Amino acid sequence: MQFLRPISIVTVLLCRGLISARSIPSPILSATSVEISTFETEHAESSTKRAAIWKRDVTGPENYDDDIDAFMYDQTRSGKAGVNLIPEGDNEDPATALEYEFRGHEWNMAVNNLEGCTMLIVISENLDRLWAAHFFEVPGFSSGHKFFKDKIIAPMLNGNPDPAISMPGLLPNKERFGSKPVTILISTRKWLSDEPHDFKYKNELDEIEKTLRRLWPNMPATIPQEYEKQILDSAYDRTALGKLLIQYGPGLAGGMRQAMVRVWLEDWETPVHADYWNPKSDQIAPS
Repeated sequence: MQFLRPISIVTVLLCRGLISARSIPSPILSATSVEISTFETEHAESSTKRAAIWKRDVTGPENYDDDIDAFMYDQTRSGKAGVNLIPEGDNEDPATALEYEFRGHEWNMAVNNLEGCTMLIVISENLDRLWAAHFFEVPGFSSGHKFFKDKIIAPMLNGNPDPAISMPGLLPNKERFGSKPVTILISTRKWLSDEPHDFKYKNELDEIEKTLRRLWPNMPATIPQEYEKQILDSAYDRTALGKLLIQYGPGLAGGMRQAMVRVWLEDWETPVHADYWNPKSDQIAPS
């Protein structure tokens, strides 16, 4: 797959997959990328107080006695205040998406029924917004190339003209994301495969990545992440399986907490991606 890149030993030891963080040392945001472990090491001496506030104010597995199943279930469940589920598509419109800004209030974006579907996440270069799409496997990836182009690639670029379908396109507002957005592709691997990044829909993922590259030729390499398809039933309801969670948390006044966005997948004990940065003035939580 063209967008795959080798995974460092440090990253594998951290989370079985790719984790990245952008450390922004000044109010002027940049796209400098470092591993979370490096970020934490560089800030360890000055962040003790910030870390304590962080744990108290932004929900994580530590708030559930490190029970990742309880954390993912509760933070992605329908009807919970602050949880915004990406609407489900259907046979006619298998692509849906949400786009949220990073402002002064925290939010969760979630999917709680991944059963072979593909997720695409785009985080703007200047860290002020996020776009996330949910592509149904059936029929989106299983009905031939023309259907895939018409029902996945086309709405991904141009949106869906039907106002009843939540599907904002990337092309009309691509400038909002800068020239080097972070892109994350999450999809199912081949059945019973133990090979890393052995995706079931390699060709389709390659086409998605090439389409993104045409929008943003200078963007960093797309971050690939896989999960194992499960046939979900009530036995999995209160587990992390089939669930994806995106968390945004604004900063606190006085530099007491950085702004952040984290992406959690199923039962991984650490995020598959995280960004931390010094917030802009409109990314501070109300006092």
